[in-house]
Amino acid sequence: MKRIILLTLFLTIALCSSPVSTLNAGKIAEWQMNQSAEVMTRDYTSDFSVGVDGFATVRGTATGSLGVINGRTDPLKLVANTNNSSHYVNKVLTTIGEYYHLNTEIYVPSGQTTADGFAIFDGGVLVYDGASLNGSWAPVSVDYLATTTGLRFYLKDGTSFTFAGVGAGDDSLYVYGIMLNQVSTPDLVSSNHATMNYTAYDTSMYGGLNKCLLFDGADSFIDAGTDFIGAGNVTVSAWIYTEGWGEGLEGMILFNGGSSFQFYASTSKDNIRVRSDGSTVAESATNSIVLNTWYNVLVTRTSATTSNTNIYINGTLSGTANQNSGTPAVAGTNLIIGNYDTGARTFDGKLDDIGIWNRILTTTEIELLYDKGPE
Repeated sequence: MKRIILLTLFLTIALCSSPVSTLNAGKIAEWQMNQSAEVMTRDYTSDFSVGVDGFATVRGTATGSLGVINGRTDPLKLVANTNNSSHYVNKVLTTIGEYYHLNTEIYVPSGQTTADGFAIFDGGVLVYDGASLNGSWAPVSVDYLATTTGLRFYLKDGTSFTFAGVGAGDDSLYVYGIMLNQVSTPDLVSSNHATMNYTAYDTSMYGGLNKCLLFDGADSFIDAGTDFIGAGNVTVSAWIYTEGWGEGLEGMILFNGGSSFQFYASTSKDNIRVRSDGSTVAESATNSIVLNTWYNVLVTRTSATTSNTNIYINGTLSGTANQNSGTPAVAGTNLIIGNYDTGARTFDGKLDDIGIWNRILTTTEIELLYDKGPE
C-alpha cells in the first residue's frame, strides 16, 4: 500500500517557541507534522446525494444518489466502458500553487474483471497510489501542492497496475466523503522536494491543534529529497511514540545510507541506537524505551572518529557518555524519515517535531527543548 505525495517545499525555517532563541541557531531542517494548525479554509465537501456534484468523466459513466454502498451513504460511482483506456472522474477544485489537504474514502469492489485499485491525481501528477486496494473502503489522507486545478480519481488495472488495461463493463470504483482543505504552508519545512508516504495524521498527541504522523510498520516513509546529516557536527531531535518495534525489529527514525547515519528504536535492548558508519553502535540505556509512550529522543554526534556520540531521552543523558558510533560517513542516500531507503525498516508508531542542527546543542538547550515540548 503506497501513499505518495510530491511536495515542493519553501526555503523557510519555522521558528521554535522556546524562550531561548539560541535553539534556532544552526537549525537547518525541521518537520513539525502539524497540519491541523495550518488549515486555512474548507474549500470543498462533496455531496453526491442528488447526483455527481459537478464531477465529469473521461471515459466511463459516473452516477450519484446511490443509497448505501458497503456501509457508506451516497458515494459517487465510476463505471468503466469497454475501450481499454484510462478511466477517471475529474472536477476543478484547486488553485495552482496552493497546498491542500485531502480526506476521502475509495472503494474498489473485489473480483472485477480487470480493475484492482485506484489512483488520485492532481491533473497529471500522482497524489495517492492505491494499487491493489480493493474489497473494502480505503481511507485517504494526503497533502499535496496543486499544479493544476483538477482533482482526478482513476481506476487502475490489476495486472500491470497501469490505467490503459481497464475497460471491462464491471470495472468500477466509488468515492465517498471528499473533504478538501487549503493549508497555509506545507507540513515539512526544508529547502527541497520531498516524498511522503504515511498512514494518517493523528490528534492523540497533547490534544488541540498539535498533530503527528503515523507510520505503519510496513512501508511508510518520508524522503526529504537531500541529506541534512552529513559527516560533521550534528544534533538530531525527534518526538517518538513506538506502538511496536518496527519492521525487522529496528524501527528507523532517520536514515541516510547503509554505511552512514542510522537513528532507530531497537527491541534488542528496548532502547535507542545510533550508527555513523552503518555498523558501529552507540546506544541509550537498556529498557530506556517502553512501547506506547511518548519520548523526546535526541542524539549529538561530532565529526570525531571516536567518542563522538551522546544520546538523550527526555532531556537527560541515557547510556554511557561519549560513545563511539563509528567514523561519520558521507550520506549514501537522501535523508529518509521513518524507514530505510529500501523500505525494510519501517517505524511502527508516531513521529513528530523532528529537528536537525549543524552544531552540538548544549545540555541546557537539550533540557529546554524537552521542556518546551512538541509544537
